Amino acid sequence: MLSSAVDFFPFWQDLKKYRYGSVWLKDLLAAGSVALFTLPQAMAYAFVAGLPTQVGIFSAIFGTLFSSAFGYSRYLITGPTTQTAILLQSGLSEIIYTYYPHLTVSEQGDLAVSLMLQLVLLVGIFQLLAGVMRLGRLTQFTSRSVLAGYGMGVAIAIFVTQLFPFFGIAPLSGNSPLYQRAWFFFQHLPRTHLPTFVLGVMCLIAFILSKKIPKKIPMPVVIFALAALSIQILHLAPQSGTSILHVEEGGIASKITLLEDLGPVYTDLPSFHIPYIELTLLGSLIPLAFAIALLSVLQATVIGRSYVRSQDPPYNDNQEIFGLGVGNVLCACLGGMPSGGNYARSILNHDLGAQTRFAGIFSSLILFIIVLFLGFFVTKIPLATLSALMLLTSYQMLNFSDLAVCLRATRGDAFALLMTLLACFFFTFDKALYIGVAVSVVLYLKQAAVPSIIEYTFTNVGKLRPLDVDDARSDSRIAIFQAEGELFFGAADLLQTKLRLLAEDESIRILILQLLNVRHLDASVCLALRHLNKYLSKTGRKLLISGVSEEVEKILDNSGLTDKIGRESIFIYNEQLPGEATRSAYAYAKNLLSIESFISS
Repeated sequence: MLSSAVDFFPFWQDLKKYRYGSVWLKDLLAAGSVALFTLPQAMAYAFVAGLPTQVGIFSAIFGTLFSSAFGYSRYLITGPTTQTAILLQSGLSEIIYTYYPHLTVSEQGDLAVSLMLQLVLLVGIFQLLAGVMRLGRLTQFTSRSVLAGYGMGVAIAIFVTQLFPFFGIAPLSGNSPLYQRAWFFFQHLPRTHLPTFVLGVMCLIAFILSKKIPKKIPMPVVIFALAALSIQILHLAPQSGTSILHVEEGGIASKITLLEDLGPVYTDLPSFHIPYIELTLLGSLIPLAFAIALLSVLQATVIGRSYVRSQDPPYNDNQEIFGLGVGNVLCACLGGMPSGGNYARSILNHDLGAQTRFAGIFSSLILFIIVLFLGFFVTKIPLATLSALMLLTSYQMLNFSDLAVCLRATRGDAFALLMTLLACFFFTFDKALYIGVAVSVVLYLKQAAVPSIIEYTFTNVGKLRPLDVDDARSDSRIAIFQAEGELFFGAADLLQTKLRLLAEDESIRILILQLLNVRHLDASVCLALRHLNKYLSKTGRKLLISGVSEEVEKILDNSGLTDKIGRESIFIYNEQLPGEATRSAYAYAKNLLSIESFISS
């Protein structure tokens, strides 16, 4: 069961009953470990997005702070994610190289940050509106097959993208499809910068081995520190060197590149300002912002649902989306990249014993303190170390068991997965997500638009059951049919055709149509029923409708169908006696036939 109402200050009630004892201590201990694990991830995701490191850090701080305060889940940790990072990188590159192709590298970087803040603001606004308008259930129209295909495409994209700094090769300039970047890398593999590659391999091995160490020890932070210290001690990154961003395309780097070579890393207090949205770019920003909003909502709600306990209140996806929206709006005003649900940090938060939403709030505050006092250290981290972490992350994103299920379950699931994956190779990632969602919706409509018409009859003891092939109707003049499936515009033509074929049986004088499982009709179905009634009336026959809910009755009244069929021919559903409406319709049909026989005699 899902709750739908949005509480604008959910943390206030939790704060009033918060226990400052063992609960507070467990939340604080979990928060400290989560904060230490968050720092390297936040920097790596900003690096993947092609943005300054601080935007990832600010997203991890403020995204978690506000979504934890205003969302639903006690365990959800938000912030930058791999999927939103690669989607952001792809979308921003397309906008910049389409509208501003002649900017210098430095100017492109500044523009990318400005566009990003505008995007995050739009993302937050979309999510706030979705939460307040209770549109959370719309996320169900994106199948898990699409998410699996998209996740696989993102993992491959991150892997290909991070191979360039891992090998010390200058990346392909411009906004290029994934397959072109992969081909460019293999063409320039001989230009590998050996010191960078060796460092990357050593860090990758260290990250792999660190998986065997208990989660309470923040090994990524330790590895980052050791890599930075080694580079400084061995003088492998002299200040006079040239970073891979300054060599000619495909050239060989002259030193190991550090984060400070990409530009200044801002480690001071963020300033608050509302981003100005460039109206001339709104047509390009909105589709990208909507894709990021949808993806981050899917991430957050999937994680949130998975951690609901039996004693908890019903999961409220609208509250989760509202909290995410608050976090993203304030991230935009404080300089952070888009915030979404992070699987790894949420799992860690749960496993380390977090008890309430305040564990997420504490972790963001701890991370803020760490950055303020140790921010200078961030600039000395080698890019190859970040690349090694993201290469391992991309591999861990590949859930082969889920992929196998999606590929083997049905042809539709396999088709949705493969189409989404192929779209990731040949289009930008926002377009790939839309293609996947479109395929998912089309497959749903295709399945839902095939209603089944099942004939029923009454047994000797008065129970309603499906009519077997060899059975005969208890009264050959009365036929009872039940429409099962989704009755909407996509099913209207098939419904009308099937009922028309059934009505061609001239022995049927009265047709009873059950709508027991139908909670909503649209105009197309109303027209189909109107045509059926008209066809039966022309041949002196009658249509009765039974099992009508209050909502369906209102639609029949508003459409004028009640007046056409006759109010006496519509029988309302009774929750206490589900079959009573059809029994009443059957009794009414028998009475009509008796009157007809009496008159004809």
